[in-house]
Amino acid sequence: MPENITTHTLYAHYTRQLKQANDELQRLQRYLDPNSANYYPSDPYQQREQKARSIIESALDQLQALENANLLFSAPTEKRNQYLHILDLETCRATCISWSDIAEAMRHNGWGQAIDQDTYLAGCGSYVFSNQTITLQGNQTDAVRIWSHYCSLEGLSIQDMRDYNIAHRDAIQLIPPPSFDEDMDAQGNPQKLLEPLAGGILESPQVIGCSVYAPLGTLQGIFMSDGLCRNVTITNNEIDTCAGHAISIAGVLSGDISGNTLRQRTPTLPLPSIRLYPLRIGGNMADDSVIYILNFSNNSSVFYGGVTGSDNRLIKVDGTEDYLEITDLRYELPTTPAERARALGLVNFDYDAYAHDYGSWTLAEFRNYDSVGYNQLSSWLNVRIQEFTTGQRMVPNTLPAPSPEQKEKVLPMLKAAKTLLANPNALNTRLIDLQATAIRSFTMKRIAMQHGTLQPLIDLGGEFNARRVEFSKWFLA
Repeated sequence: MPENITTHTLYAHYTRQLKQANDELQRLQRYLDPNSANYYPSDPYQQREQKARSIIESALDQLQALENANLLFSAPTEKRNQYLHILDLETCRATCISWSDIAEAMRHNGWGQAIDQDTYLAGCGSYVFSNQTITLQGNQTDAVRIWSHYCSLEGLSIQDMRDYNIAHRDAIQLIPPPSFDEDMDAQGNPQKLLEPLAGGILESPQVIGCSVYAPLGTLQGIFMSDGLCRNVTITNNEIDTCAGHAISIAGVLSGDISGNTLRQRTPTLPLPSIRLYPLRIGGNMADDSVIYILNFSNNSSVFYGGVTGSDNRLIKVDGTEDYLEITDLRYELPTTPAERARALGLVNFDYDAYAHDYGSWTLAEFRNYDSVGYNQLSSWLNVRIQEFTTGQRMVPNTLPAPSPEQKEKVLPMLKAAKTLLANPNALNTRLIDLQATAIRSFTMKRIAMQHGTLQPLIDLGGEFNARRVEFSKWFLA
């Protein structure tokens, strides 16, 4: 019978098993240790002990195999079409703990030991994944994801020989992890404050000396679309791909992007570039506006700072070389009418006030503070569900017909959100804790609009002006 793996990596799965066995033995010591005042060696207790000790040996063997093969961040089989490796928070922290020492404390009738993660983490610096050749194949999407602070990718060689024109496949993707409050909830768990779509911050990611080779497909090189990142380092990498994004990072607050080589794959494609984009809030869920943060207020704890860059070069198809400047687009909206129709830009954005409201409000509080927005949320769900179900727009407009992806992947998420919105118990749940991406995405956009100043809209022409109305009517009067 296959194991039920709920973690992001195999390593985290087996460390969880070891920790659970350790905790179980500590609980059983009370009854099975002859020196205990509560000594009571009943069959059920002994069976639980036997099972825990069996898990210790099998899980430790699996961990040692992963460590020997440098596969600490390897995905479980059922997730390998999403990503092959991920440096997530749980796995990174697990690598700081000496599991062999803990296992030894549980052997020979030992009863385990208290695992003080703070002590282990105090001696743990950055998390490094290095010196691997990674090959994407079949339906696999991403090679490596950084999803935790202070992570470094070094000397990775990522290869993709597939011929395709599919968007959203990344060699290396940067994702901010959730941030948590020090205060605990009623169940004793830390409370989540921010997430990537809401503008969470990724601290000090590094991509150094890696190569991406995708001569036939549109594999994006080094990419980040949501959230902010501070002190990013992208140096001495080589990107050779047919994708439109070679090095494209959104929400950069500070960092260094130097010594990178980008190769033009064919003369018919735009020249590869290094581009910085503004923070966007809420993504693009289902034909609603994309909210871009073009600058921050003086009250904000974050701002777009300097990004140094030197010795980046472009090698063209004919072999000639050019010095490559970083294209800084953080302060402006997309320029094409089609993209601009989808975009709303906010200036003087009070990031901290926004983060406080989104991270603390329940759905009921959102309804009280923004009753119009609450009604718009319900209307938006109803309209898009009908359109994505029938494949036709409810009223004639300039939006294209719903895409296959919207009908197959987005529609179930919208239906789940509508069901949750109809549940009275959802009103007492914090927005960030709602298990409905559509509700979180919509509400974080509405809240963001209250904490910034809308950049004046420009004339896009008849068709695109009308299209912008269809996107933005959920957020603008």
